Amino acid sequence: MERNSFDIWKTKALIDSALELLPSYKMQLTDAMVIFCIMNLSSLVCNIYLQTISVGVMMNALSFIGITISGIALWLYMRFMPIFLKAGDKTDFYIGAFLEYLIVTIGFCPLYLYLFVELKWFMLNKYGWDCLFLFNTYTNWLLAGMAFATISCVYWLIVHLIQKESKMFYLLEKKKKEIYEL
Repeated sequence: MERNSFDIWKTKALIDSALELLPSYKMQLTDAMVIFCIMNLSSLVCNIYLQTISVGVMMNALSFIGITISGIALWLYMRFMPIFLKAGDKTDFYIGAFLEYLIVTIGFCPLYLYLFVELKWFMLNKYGWDCLFLFNTYTNWLLAGMAFATISCVYWLIVHLIQKESKMFYLLEKKKKEIYEL
């Protein structure tokens, strides 16, 4: 336990020292965190709304899963993304980002379904999954697809921006260690 707290303190000290060198990195990291939090909170609010208007057990379960997944995605982002950023390895970062992306996408699934059924959530409660064939039109697919594409683009732009800046952060920290060792 003591070793773990020391590692966290040491890591925080390294981040703080590098942030003095790269103030733009800190701003971008903060902006990305704010955007990601807004994205996840919007998912959470939509899922809570769907939970309140759901009558059937299946729709309640789907909304509850969306709420849970949104909370998990937010926690994972806050907990593990900084660890991947400090490593400086693109592979680990993109694997973590892809897993997080899957979780975010699953968290928004009830919203995609809500848009697909033209905001008629009661139809799913009344007729079940069979009513999806009634709504199988081009415009419904387009609306849900555009929401998915927008959320995906925002997420991957944030991830790419942070990764690009974290590489410079990693190189500066490596050079700083080399200077201190001399």
